[in-house]
Amino acid sequence: QGKIVRFEIGTPDGEQWVRSFWGGIYKHFGEKGWLSMLVLRLQDEPHLPDHWRWARKIAAEVCPGVPCGEPLDTHAVALQLAGECNQYVPRLEVYASDPFFYRERQRAGDTVWCYSCCFPEENWWLNKFIDLPHSYSRMIKWACYSQGITGFLHWGFNYWGEKTIYGIQPAARYKGDGYIVYPDVEHFDVLHSNHGVATREGLYDWELLHILAQKDAAAAKAISLSVARTFEDFTDDAENLDAARMKLLEAICE
Repeated sequence: QGKIVRFEIGTPDGEQWVRSFWGGIYKHFGEKGWLSMLVLRLQDEPHLPDHWRWARKIAAEVCPGVPCGEPLDTHAVALQLAGECNQYVPRLEVYASDPFFYRERQRAGDTVWCYSCCFPEENWWLNKFIDLPHSYSRMIKWACYSQGITGFLHWGFNYWGEKTIYGIQPAARYKGDGYIVYPDVEHFDVLHSNHGVATREGLYDWELLHILAQKDAAAAKAISLSVARTFEDFTDDAENLDAARMKLLEAICE
């Protein structure tokens, strides 16, 4: 309920709290039949690998078989967690700094997703800011497919606040990064944004590429590469994106 819990890493009180917290989550998901959906996040963008390992050891005991994965905003930490993390979620530019490492983790049986949060903020990267073309939000999923990335962690669904750096005011540094829907206070509902719709369309495109790949993997990869090779190498022509989707649909229907 908005309270902050503080404890010292490695202390009995800290270990007891972590065991109770994750153990309770494991029990709840098990009772609901949802354990196959559960993935643990032990830290958000961890910078202290030893602390993460302490938490990981406890999680492995109280949540047996549940994978642990982390959003990674530095590649150095990803390297230190190699072989201990089950799901790597590097930020776009972190993945781009060493894609071969993440492909190695996939070959070892780990999962690789990606995410964007504030960075990379240069306009030659795909990202979700509202002052970038909405097609960028959609093409992130095409780049994921081209790179063999199997998921995208979306942050900022409704991190609302008029004066935050993630908001929509002119002075906001990361415009719209905390918004994919807007509050409809009058109706106690949410309003969809254009880049939210584009995000959804990108997910549809990603699924269509996989449908085609079941029949012709080379054709699916070629269509995907015609739109976005990487997160900084992509078409800047929205009409080309629409044409590629039409080609994709026609190939599936043949």
